[in-house]
Amino acid sequence: MVLRKLTREELDRVAGASNGPDVVRQLRGKGLAVPCNLLPRIDRDGRPCEVGEYSLTPADRRAIVGWLKRQMLVEAGS
Repeated sequence: MVLRKLTREELDRVAGASNGPDVVRQLRGKGLAVPCNLLPRIDRDGRPCEVGEYSLTPADRRAIVGWLKRQMLVEAGS
């Protein structure tokens, strides 16, 4: 489990996806909060922009641990 905040690009790498915001949308659809803070940056053209940084709340982490435990129980019973 990732324990630190991730930018969208980092999330893409960790999730093995090319659309991190869709991964976040799916997690939110399962009841997680997954807050996003916008950080000021300068883009490759030298213009100001904002980069999203996603994180998990303590409640999100507890829910994920619960999901993983249930999954391990299901797999152990197979």
